[in-house]
Amino acid sequence: MIKSPGISANFRTVAGLALIVGVILISAFVVGSALSRVGVGTLVQDPFFLLLMILPVAIVLTHLCLRKPDQNKSRAASFRLQSVLDSITSGLMVIDGQGRIVLVNQAFLQASGLSAPQLQGEPVSKMPWLSTESNCPNLQCEWLDPMVEGESQATKMLTLDAENPRTFLVNLAPIEGRKGDYVGVLASFEDVSELKVKEVRLQQMLDELTLSREEMQRHNDRLRELATKDPLTGCLNRREFFERAEQEWRRAARYEFPLSCVMLDIDFFKSINDSYGHPTGDTVLKKVGSLLAATVRDGDSVCRYGGEEFCILLPHVDHHEAVSAAERLLKEITSTISVDDKPVTASLGVSSLSLDGEHPQGMIEQADRALYVAKRFGRNRVVCFADVDESVDIDPNSIARTSPAEQQGDIAIPFHAVTALVSALGYRDAATADHSRRVADLCVAVASQLMSTSECYIVEIAALLHDIGKIG
Repeated sequence: MIKSPGISANFRTVAGLALIVGVILISAFVVGSALSRVGVGTLVQDPFFLLLMILPVAIVLTHLCLRKPDQNKSRAASFRLQSVLDSITSGLMVIDGQGRIVLVNQAFLQASGLSAPQLQGEPVSKMPWLSTESNCPNLQCEWLDPMVEGESQATKMLTLDAENPRTFLVNLAPIEGRKGDYVGVLASFEDVSELKVKEVRLQQMLDELTLSREEMQRHNDRLRELATKDPLTGCLNRREFFERAEQEWRRAARYEFPLSCVMLDIDFFKSINDSYGHPTGDTVLKKVGSLLAATVRDGDSVCRYGGEEFCILLPHVDHHEAVSAAERLLKEITSTISVDDKPVTASLGVSSLSLDGEHPQGMIEQADRALYVAKRFGRNRVVCFADVDESVDIDPNSIARTSPAEQQGDIAIPFHAVTALVSALGYRDAATADHSRRVADLCVAVASQLMSTSECYIVEIAALLHDIGKIG
């Protein structure tokens, strides 16, 4: 059984002093009685008096002789136990049934920076412990839980809040007495302060890497947006739109669902630029692009096709539904966008996969022809290619366009193949690939005022591939 050394020594000292004082008082009483009956000289020769004088001394000497071996034995046992604890490299602490510290080994003293006199006899719960576990219960009671439950406690992590804080992994185990009851607790302390510091540094590095990865992702998203979006309106650019159009066309043809296309051109846009300046024209384009993006469905694609033209791809929509959608768009534009209190109008052409287009470019070309008809017959209206009479003469000169180049036939050029070639060129020679893209942009800007939509597409492909031989 574990006892507190200080309390045991004090108890034995007080008991011995009480015994001695009692014997002296009794002896003094007896001696006083004898002196009152006989003289001093006779008293000295009296054997009873001598016995009374020798008896206290004998009792005191006997007590001292018996007490000294007991103290030596206790000190020797305590010294051996302390030596055993000090030989263990992990920190150890013996706690009695009242939660007071009885013994502490050198490993814990060195790790904590405290001394044995500071700890022995003090409640272990009063030490400046900081739990690093959010679910750690009240430390005041937890130290004695092994005595109550009779089982070792799960490992917990505690930090000693001292001048030099140290973090320990703490394990608690009950100490069994002679009668089978639990009389104390043995606590072991594994110093993990250095590991804790490394863990904090590692977490900081992980946080920095996470921030770097997020920042890189934002840059990549920005680059992807610049590569796929029109910088003025935020709509898709032509090349991204062509890729999506081919994907949707193949999907619609495979699963036999409808696919439609709407071409939109702002009426008299050149007059807006000439009368109010290009900044006003740019504002009108931004508003139209934002309105289209906000009005169409999530799966639809809105592209700034060139200049004041926009193209909208409508999956799972036939040409009848596409005409209704185009009329709603036209109504939204005329009712919400104006310049100098004059409503902005637009002409829209509609086509669909079901109208015998042979490829995505053919469907876009049909929508563009319907757009020409809408402009010819008064603008500010929607025309479907299915309603266009083949006998109607579509003269581009009548809508402020010069004569197109001679039609070279209906040519289908897969844009995904062009993109693959340009990507390969960019891998081998990035500067040449950038040059080819710039040439394509300039060619489209010029051709849009001179040629039809399908011819502009061919010119753009030719410009992208004009230096493709340098891939070798």
